[in-house]
Amino acid sequence: MGPWMKTFIEGQERDKCDTLEAFATALKVALQKEMTETEKLCGSIIHLAGYVQDKSGSHPEFWFVKNVYGMDKVTGEYVDVRDTFQISEDFWNRDWDKNKLEELFQRGGFQLYINGFTPGRVSYLILHSVMNQFFFSVWKNPAWKFRPPRSLEESELLVRLYICIIVVLFRISDYGARFIGGVPQTYRIPAPTRT
Repeated sequence: MGPWMKTFIEGQERDKCDTLEAFATALKVALQKEMTETEKLCGSIIHLAGYVQDKSGSHPEFWFVKNVYGMDKVTGEYVDVRDTFQISEDFWNRDWDKNKLEELFQRGGFQLYINGFTPGRVSYLILHSVMNQFFFSVWKNPAWKFRPPRSLEESELLVRLYICIIVVLFRISDYGARFIGGVPQTYRIPAPTRT
């Protein structure tokens, strides 16, 4: 997937694909056309995120390209894998109003979208919950001078910490294949002005 995606992105640059929606649509079409039926049976989920311009300024968008149509509410396993792909924009058009994200962000909150191998994804969510309790307990003691992140760079440190812990779990597991491993790669995308 790595080399294929690099070639696909280069093709979108040449074709002057200039919006996240256009990129998501082109990716859906390419996956639908180029993946074999066997490859599609494994299920594919791809997240695309960034900022888009509108008449008021900019806002974040989060596009979801997938041929996985459901998730088991008990186990967290992906279910209903089909041979057709769909796209959706889940942040701005669904979660912004539904989850009152503006209010959440003003209080220092955040929104996460996690995909991947079920044990790693579910473990990450458990870790995130436990670590948040730990951090909030530490941060509420002003005498200790620890505090929540105040910048994108500081927030990235916490994300990298969580991912590194999950990588360690997989390195000391009994999985035969390396589902997760290597050095975590993070990319900071600063909010444009008037966001």
